[in-house]
Amino acid sequence: MSFLDVRGILVVEAIYLALIVAVPTFLSPLIMAILVSRNMRKNKEQDWARQDAVAAQAAKAAELLRQNNQVVAETAAATRKQLSTIHALVNSTLTAAIQGRLDANKKGLSFLRRIIELNRAQNIEPDVATLAEIEVSEKEIVSLELDIADRLQQAKVAAQEG
Repeated sequence: MSFLDVRGILVVEAIYLALIVAVPTFLSPLIMAILVSRNMRKNKEQDWARQDAVAAQAAKAAELLRQNNQVVAETAAATRKQLSTIHALVNSTLTAAIQGRLDANKKGLSFLRRIIELNRAQNIEPDVATLAEIEVSEKEIVSLELDIADRLQQAKVAAQEG
């Protein structure tokens, strides 16, 4: 009876009972830690996979945006070229029209002065309305010449920029 305890329980049975109680007590937290660690690792891997998918979508969106910006830039360049051509045509047409008005005013002024000259040769002085018309024509000629010079300068600058 050497294996008996005071209460009559075998020592081996007591050790088995102690192990049955102690082993799960010590192993449960360890097993739980392993399971939690695996679960956390799995969650992290899923997060990484989601992040990779989002990064791939962002890269695709960036590439589409770059392509779209390139198309917009090409369209804008073509539009600028067309607008520049239209501007040049309109500007040259308008400049030609202003030049026509200038030439007509110069001829008209020349005729008025010639008429005054012929009248003075016959001792007829010009009336106030004719003198006023000459003054208006002279001012308009100066104004038109300035307009043409300004337009030519603007066209020169535009040609240098284009």
